[in-house]
Amino acid sequence: AKGNPLPSLQVAIKLREIRNLRVNLIKHLKEFNQGNENELPKMSLEKGGLKPSAMSAAIFGTVFRLIEASVVSYSQMSIENEVFEQTVLAILCLNARNSPLPRVLTKLIAQTGELISSNTKFGKSRQPLARRISANVVEVSVQSLAPRMEDPTKYVMSRDKGKTQIQAERDRIRREYRREHKAVARELRLDATYIETERRKDRQATDNKERTKRQKNHNWLEQEQATINQQVRKGGEFLKGGGTGVARIKAASGKLGIKKGGKF
Repeated sequence: AKGNPLPSLQVAIKLREIRNLRVNLIKHLKEFNQGNENELPKMSLEKGGLKPSAMSAAIFGTVFRLIEASVVSYSQMSIENEVFEQTVLAILCLNARNSPLPRVLTKLIAQTGELISSNTKFGKSRQPLARRISANVVEVSVQSLAPRMEDPTKYVMSRDKGKTQIQAERDRIRREYRREHKAVARELRLDATYIETERRKDRQATDNKERTKRQKNHNWLEQEQATINQQVRKGGEFLKGGGTGVARIKAASGKLGIKKGGKF
């Protein structure tokens, strides 16, 4: 553990459990794993599922299983040298001559090393980075949507070939007249469409205004009719004044037809 090159584990070397990990691992394998030397205990999430003395061996086996899974995931990638460099150096520091490991551990270390060498290109020269080819002007430039304007005074070989100067001039004037005629017709159609759209908007606004007014009057009539129906249901005791009742009273008194001032 003292020669571990991993920067993230430099602080862990000061821990007592980490410094004694190698010793406890060898001691456990000699005492408890004599009958089955080809297997290491596995980590367990259950409480009491793993003895404290077997914890170092379980950690060792779990680390190597994680390394094997990483080799399968990151092999054949351009970053495999950076990913496995510190891992390979750490594995090489395990089998020190002054403190040899048991056969089950050396076999596991050799198996992991063979897996790394067979599935990765660690230690071999990589292909240099290729410089990107810059895009040409055609790919970078923005496509122009400006219309192509034809010069009426320019001689067109496909149209004016075999013609005299007067005939070519007459044909150019005719073509220019047709273009102007089409342009004027197009502008008139656009103007007609705009005028018709505005006319329909004005007509729609007028119709909506009249419809609102009629609806308001209709609502008022319905309200008055409802009031009359309500008075009729109550017996007509609130229906006083107006109607033919006034004319009957005047007829009985002989004043029917006499206006104010005593004149008919």
